[in-house]
Amino acid sequence: LMRSNICHQAIFYPKWVYKNYAYNLEYKWWADYVYNLKLMGEGIPFVYMKAVVTLFNDKGGSIHGDSKVERQIFSILRSSFGTPYALLGLLLRSIDKAFRALVSAVKYLLPDSVRKHLRPFWRIIRKIV
Repeated sequence: LMRSNICHQAIFYPKWVYKNYAYNLEYKWWADYVYNLKLMGEGIPFVYMKAVVTLFNDKGGSIHGDSKVERQIFSILRSSFGTPYALLGLLLRSIDKAFRALVSAVKYLLPDSVRKHLRPFWRIIRKIV
């Protein structure tokens, strides 16, 4: 969760969660992400269920990020999980960004005939990262 948000269209919270915790609406696009971090930091359990409950596209405004969250991410992570985990979260986010930049560069620089041979390698690396 420190690396990226859960698909909020498919999250179901019990009513008591909404009664006890409010969204922080100062964040324009990622209020749900900050909310999820807060809830997980409070020890609210998240349960993964392998079921399709929604279909959506990735064309919404939040796909471009939330600059306020990005500027405050360390303090957000620290308030939810403490300093050691916040540092780990920053490290993981940095690794993710570097990996995405590397993949973009490879896609841009290498022809399709070479890239297709790298797909198994990228899948393995992605599982590790």
